[in-house]
Amino acid sequence: DGSPRIILMTDYHLEREIERQTALGDVHAFLSKPINCSLLFDTIMEVFGQEVAKVYRLRRQEIDVSAILERIGGARVLLVEDNAVNQQVAQEILEGIGLAVTVAQHGAEAVQMLETTNFDAVLMDIQMPVMDGYSATQEIRRQERFKTLPIIAMTANALSEDRERSLAAGMNDHVTKPIDKKHLYDVLLYWIPPGKRAAGVPVRPSSGGEAVFLPQQLPGIDVASALDRLNGNQKLFRSLLLGLKQEFGDMLGATRL
Repeated sequence: DGSPRIILMTDYHLEREIERQTALGDVHAFLSKPINCSLLFDTIMEVFGQEVAKVYRLRRQEIDVSAILERIGGARVLLVEDNAVNQQVAQEILEGIGLAVTVAQHGAEAVQMLETTNFDAVLMDIQMPVMDGYSATQEIRRQERFKTLPIIAMTANALSEDRERSLAAGMNDHVTKPIDKKHLYDVLLYWIPPGKRAAGVPVRPSSGGEAVFLPQQLPGIDVASALDRLNGNQKLFRSLLLGLKQEFGDMLGATRL
């Protein structure tokens, strides 16, 4: 009918907002952040593939952990990341599908670890002390035995130029932070060859094991989304919140003149 299609992008899984926009009748689809290129493309195609009927949906991630385990469970992944919080979050996500994770604090340490340990894939941050991700990747690729080792950039640098620079440095793919679990798993499934491997880490249930007290709502924080990113690990989430408070709790007062 010539009218524009509207896709609402939100940081939150807000059912009330969906109901409100549905009642207004102006929104054709919903997307919750973080949004990757594939999901955005699929949603746009779906919206334009409709007749005049409107579709009101929040795209949720469906992850078949058992299928991932069957293909790449037990694979050894080298996580190159200097930020402690990012390390914890990434480990929780990766160990949630039975991958064995080793952490390197910077690129130079990653190069050293590869000399003595075999890995099925490397997740490489870009901005790090001592040696950045680009330099580390170039150093790794100089060795013939690492020519086919999957190296995946995992960075907050989300522009198309950043992806192109990562590929030019010798990386195979590019995943942006904050981590979209479904996208990361898809990338790992694509690059890590399937096969039977020694068992990795025990996969915890999605509830995250030990339950701790958490408020239902926190100002400025989407609790449900955060727990989803952490595979439901409430204890880890609480630890991250306490660490955030300890590190930045006095910042507001310090900035007041």
